[in-house]
Amino acid sequence: VGARAAGEGSATAALPAGALRGSEEFPGLSEARFFAVLQDEGDCIFVPSGWHHEVLNLTGALSINHNWSNGCSAVRMARRLCGELAQVRHEIRDLADDPEFHALAQNLLRAHAGIHVLEFLRYLEFNVQRLRAAAPDHATDGRAGRWVRYSLAAVREALGALEEGAAGLGEDEQRLFDAVLALVES
Repeated sequence: VGARAAGEGSATAALPAGALRGSEEFPGLSEARFFAVLQDEGDCIFVPSGWHHEVLNLTGALSINHNWSNGCSAVRMARRLCGELAQVRHEIRDLADDPEFHALAQNLLRAHAGIHVLEFLRYLEFNVQRLRAAAPDHATDGRAGRWVRYSLAAVREALGALEEGAAGLGEDEQRLFDAVLALVES
């Protein structure tokens, strides 16, 4: 609110010499565009999910951030959770034969990542229920209908990533996974 555009240009032009890694790591970076924005005291700016950004404070500043979680980040969250779970399982692999291995891995995942698989599934379920309640006829045209369809597709993709990356769900997780998938598909 109140911020003003300061310019536009090539993303690579703004980087110091030697800052770029190999072009194979970031294909298309040389064609990327950037927008420079100057914020004055009291201004705020919204950066959409998934938008890469950089901040350069010209004076002393206080930054208050809120990282939103929505359809734009659901798949990334699922993949990150699966990666963290794989690391946890690797670290306790010596206990793999223990009947409590799955519960232990989930508890360690929650301690490490702040959430475990069952909680993530509850989060997805809650959001799908809210989407359904907000737009019961998700086939409607317009912005709301498009957002609901996009978000449901993102949840479906997140469930796929979770199913692929979690390598075995517990009974409660599988039950909730199936319920969320049925809710998405309904």
